Amino acid sequence: MIEVLREILAEHFEVSVSQVIPIATESHSDGLIFGFDIMAQTHPTFVYAQVASSDWENAEFQIHIPQFEAWARLWTFPNDPYLEGLAMLGIKPALNQLLQKLDRRFQLQEVKNVSYRPGKRAVFRLSTNLGVFYAKSTTSKNAQRIIGIQSAIESKVNTAQLIGLANDDLLFFTEVKGSNFLEIPDPEFDLVTVEIQSLQDSFATIQTEFEAKRKVITNLEWYLNLLESNDRVETDFYKRVQEHAATLETVKNPQTTTFIHGDFHLGQLKFQTSNRLGILDFDNAGMGQIADDYATILASSFFGLLTNRGNSAHKQYSKFLDSWLHAALKPDDFAVVKGLASRHMIAYLGSFPGQIGGREDSFLELLAALGADHESFLISASSLIHEPM
Repeated sequence: MIEVLREILAEHFEVSVSQVIPIATESHSDGLIFGFDIMAQTHPTFVYAQVASSDWENAEFQIHIPQFEAWARLWTFPNDPYLEGLAMLGIKPALNQLLQKLDRRFQLQEVKNVSYRPGKRAVFRLSTNLGVFYAKSTTSKNAQRIIGIQSAIESKVNTAQLIGLANDDLLFFTEVKGSNFLEIPDPEFDLVTVEIQSLQDSFATIQTEFEAKRKVITNLEWYLNLLESNDRVETDFYKRVQEHAATLETVKNPQTTTFIHGDFHLGQLKFQTSNRLGILDFDNAGMGQIADDYATILASSFFGLLTNRGNSAHKQYSKFLDSWLHAALKPDDFAVVKGLASRHMIAYLGSFPGQIGGREDSFLELLAALGADHESFLISASSLIHEPM
């Protein structure tokens, strides 16, 4: 599918196929979304294609793909059909006007796109005369959910504060200061582990009517489809991952729940000089099973470890995992966590297939370890952590 879309886009933008670079693949309830960077343009052009079995009513432009009996609607960033407010974030006068409705003293100085997940959300960093703030574009429904979660967590955890809402789908937040995980100078990882556990303990004091989103758990087939549909993924590797997925037990809804973050990985944390952790992005948060958060940090940290062989980030991840595995992951927890972590690892593989090449054996070894008993897992995990770079 990706190669066919590259050929179509190359013809449309009058560039060579090599100048159409795949940059993202996202799962969406309306169909997979593929992202491409079109090179050799006067300005950077990012194009997104969403594929379905019938034609689209709402599309910037669309194409028929006869060999797959499918239609793809395409849009150029920031004209996302799901995020009505996104285009406004790129228009400085309009954005400045919105900010001044929140506070007349605001004067916008610089706007930078931080992240974009097609069909879901985008985050922009806003430099102003009053400091740094962030704007998040999402769907109106999700914006209301985020507001509800923010109400539950305020004063309970150190996170960004919601300062305003515009057009029902644009949220404005304060900045959480601190260093990112990979920027911590000479970290004491035993202390980092204690701080993370303390943060998770604070979640137990939070109550909300919202349930945590369990998209990875309930939509594993989406991520397997992502993996299979990517032309850069070897067929044998996909089959081995699929075989592992078939061994996973069905995950039931937990009988007892606590508040969880829902996307708990090291990239969400801000490490501050006061030894207090700041945490970002509660979009998926709500009442759920604490094992979900353990599984996310386990899978994401191993993904970071295995995809950063040979650089300084590998050292950071290996030291953290050395500390965290023995302090946080207990034998009684592992029976539940292992299946959840396997699902998250498959989701990462499907979402970031470009990171797999040359690391297939390590990923398969990790999946096998997640299917083993606790002691065997720790032995295999230690081998992966300390594997020579």
